[in-house]
Amino acid sequence: MAHTPGPWTADGSNVYADNVVVAEANCALDGCDDTARLIASAPDLLAALRALVEQYGDPKYMPDAPGWAEARAAIAKAEGK
Repeated sequence: MAHTPGPWTADGSNVYADNVVVAEANCALDGCDDTARLIASAPDLLAALRALVEQYGDPKYMPDAPGWAEARAAIAKAEGK
């Protein structure tokens, strides 16, 4: 999977990587700054989720544990699978 490498930062509605806008939050709704911060955190959240699933979420050990199926699905969604 390839995406613009982090870190990403938010400033108002814009999300930046290396001083280049990589995303812009839709400001038609309230919470534009909150949305931009959430977008900016995406690479860090994905990396953290991958690390947790790799370390603790092996389905052969915990196939029905709450949250792990959702975590794996979120990673797959982020990877376009």
